[in-house]
Amino acid sequence: MMHVTTFKWPEPTAKSVLLCIYLLHNLNCLKVIERWFCCANFYKKVWLSFNF
Repeated sequence: MMHVTTFKWPEPTAKSVLLCIYLLHNLNCLKVIERWFCCANFYKKVWLSFNF
């Protein structure tokens, strides 16, 4: 008793949509990582300025 949806996407559309999502996800990750590094550098400078 397997309930499987028979609906299938057109192959090119599905691939292009997945590719777009993948690229957007990677760009968002890069932006987040960049922001994190900027914040980390800023806090490191603040921390060093307080220590010395």
